[in-house]
Amino acid sequence: MDSGGFKLVTIQCALIAACGFFIALIFFAQSVSAADIAELGSIGAPWPPAGNVLSASAGPYLIDGTLGRIIIRNQELVDTEYEIEFVAGDGTVPFESSSAIGTESEKTFYAKGIEHATMPSQASIKQLITQIITGNIDISGLSDITQDVSQCVFNGQVVSVHSPVDLHVYDNNGNHVGPDENGDIELNIAGATYEQIGDNKFVFIPNVEGVSYDIELDGTDEGTFSLRVSKVDDNEITETAYYSDIPVNASSEAIVTLSDNVASTVLQVDEAGAGSFETVSVASILNSEQAQDTTKPITAISTSGGTNSAIFTLSATDDNSGILKTEYSLDNVATWQNYSGSVIINAIGSTVVLYRSKDKAGNLENYNSETIRVSSATVILTPLLNSNRHPERGDSRSEETVPNIPRESRESELEPKVRGTEFERPKSERYSDEDILGALRDADIDTLMDYLGQKRNLSLEQNVLQKYSGSLSLNQGAINFISYGTKSTVSLGEGERAGVIHSFKEAFNRIPETNDDWNDIIRIATNQAPIQRSAEAEKRARALKFPLLYSGEGWGEGVQEPDILVMAYGIRPIVRDMEKEKQGLKEFLKIYKRVPSSTFDWNILRFISY
Repeated sequence: MDSGGFKLVTIQCALIAACGFFIALIFFAQSVSAADIAELGSIGAPWPPAGNVLSASAGPYLIDGTLGRIIIRNQELVDTEYEIEFVAGDGTVPFESSSAIGTESEKTFYAKGIEHATMPSQASIKQLITQIITGNIDISGLSDITQDVSQCVFNGQVVSVHSPVDLHVYDNNGNHVGPDENGDIELNIAGATYEQIGDNKFVFIPNVEGVSYDIELDGTDEGTFSLRVSKVDDNEITETAYYSDIPVNASSEAIVTLSDNVASTVLQVDEAGAGSFETVSVASILNSEQAQDTTKPITAISTSGGTNSAIFTLSATDDNSGILKTEYSLDNVATWQNYSGSVIINAIGSTVVLYRSKDKAGNLENYNSETIRVSSATVILTPLLNSNRHPERGDSRSEETVPNIPRESRESELEPKVRGTEFERPKSERYSDEDILGALRDADIDTLMDYLGQKRNLSLEQNVLQKYSGSLSLNQGAINFISYGTKSTVSLGEGERAGVIHSFKEAFNRIPETNDDWNDIIRIATNQAPIQRSAEAEKRARALKFPLLYSGEGWGEGVQEPDILVMAYGIRPIVRDMEKEKQGLKEFLKIYKRVPSSTFDWNILRFISY
């Protein structure tokens, strides 16, 4: 071109592996003198001798790198899961970025096996720049310079781990890539690249004839980790082996054995760090399209039933890689259960079901929530009978149905009491009866503790759960009641409060859930008949026949209405008398020739004793 014009030339280079960010260095020269060229030559390699003033310039110098893009998976988790794609470049700028300028192919050059930071001092590149400036371009003698883009490819494997493990690579010469003892990253394997984003670690290792690699993983904390091993052919990921949710702790170790066939990758894990390694099955093998899947699956729920039990069914769909697993939680994400078929809910009351799915590419759906309500069989309500009334034999009250006693009536009846027992309430008392019933219903531990003036004891609650969950399907409200009680039931003790819940369940076939249920729990615990009534429970109590010891005027053979209520609902005495109960136990043994073995037996024992 004429003096003062510009010559646009792009020098591009592609490495087998590197990483960084796009960078463009643009140099313009309008009258480059021999002295200028001589000064450039002083940097290192020999430059052509000084001559006439050159009317030439080298246009934009654009340089490639290898961090193609960052893929974010499962961002909603505590530790976001990432993936990265490696592309051809020089370790700083991607090949595609420098290609985007659209330079004519005859003015585009590629430098092979050269890193970004060393490009200005690379002898072949300086010679090429000299040729461009002088207008005499001949790259036949520059072995690492080419204009053939097909040579700008990289091949190898990408290994990545996600969560609390460190990633180490060793070649067969003992060279290492990964964190050293100080936490600094060593890059001692030629062509290898190591990247870390949070707890996500990535390494690219090139295919080099005669070189093999050992992959080691060291646990750094307790949790789970996932592993991906991807094969890269001509800059493209062609196959990926995915391992999912593997338990790990600070003592854990793992070994990854690579293979030309990714599906033959072997992962062995020693979770306890005791030298005993077990092979872990691969979760999925993904093709190139499936490996690009970043869309979360979708899970739907359907329910049926609701009286005595309910059933829920889960179904999941995914638009690419397919479903790896579907899981659900019944304890507010404390534990997750793998879903394999319809699930039956037997617990009376409300059960919150959380559910989600994960696809074979590792995309985890945000969990969904469904509340399933189960009611017991219909409870027939009967009136609270006058204990002075003695009906004729055979007069059955089990089929007499009346509305429940209005809440207003029971509130006025209990106004002088704190849930059943005479208790002088302080003027500063700021909780009503309904507040406390609501705290039991909603498992509102903060309100209950403030009301009782206590501090929460998680160890006590755990002990209660372990001790009584075998015979009772305890919800948190029931655990709170057994553990702490109320002001009127605290004197009963943990075991007796658990017994009250047993008695309620025996009568109504459910664990207390509503305010009315908890009101009746406290009434039973404080020597009062429940407001809700079960005709079936009372019918069972009336059907009992006792020896002449208990004969006399009244119902059946001397059994009166208050006795029926004690046996039907397990109503506790005002003051417990252990001596009376010992004598009652002896009488029970005489009558039944055995010790009490059921809740109903213990209800009978209370009738005999008191």
